[in-house]
Amino acid sequence: MSSTNTIDARDELILEGQAVPGAWVTVSFNGDPDDTDVFHLVLPADAKALGDTCSVECPLGKALVAAHIGETRRYVTESGRSMAITVLAVDRVNPKETAGR
Repeated sequence: MSSTNTIDARDELILEGQAVPGAWVTVSFNGDPDDTDVFHLVLPADAKALGDTCSVECPLGKALVAAHIGETRRYVTESGRSMAITVLAVDRVNPKETAGR
């Protein structure tokens, strides 16, 4: 499979509302519509210590992988706290950067 086909397949999953590496995922925490954040779901090599990236290897990232819009999943933080996240949106680009265009 060529890299073009891989990119197309990933984009298709994102357009279908599935969180995959490379997607920008908007979530709410513990059912609170006012407690939301946007993460760029990335492979470990692309994760940054600061910023809005979320590695697929961290607890939140593991919970997000393959989640669909509207789906709620649970995960345990590194400090042992149980959290619920609901996927609100899955985008190919950062929605914070495209807002207001």
